[in-house]
Amino acid sequence: MFGCNFQSIISQGILCYQIKIRALSFNIKNLSLKEKISLVEDIWDEISNTQKYVGVSDEQKKELDSRLSKYKLNLTESKEWSIVREEIKSKL
Repeated sequence: MFGCNFQSIISQGILCYQIKIRALSFNIKNLSLKEKISLVEDIWDEISNTQKYVGVSDEQKKELDSRLSKYKLNLTESKEWSIVREEIKSKL
């Protein structure tokens, strides 16, 4: 799209990255929706190819544990996704 892809960023180094970032900053608003989605897909693919595991911090673990505990204490107050989705749609 901008003369270099994420594979070439890896092989050509930081220069290609800098060129792509400059091109993005000037051109992203001019991209079509399809091109923007393609760019995001390329970024996501690169992240998923290079990152095996993104760790969860202790603070995030505490928050998740807290939310899970609250959920287990209030099972009768939860709703099925299909019901929540219909409630949201009815408000649109």
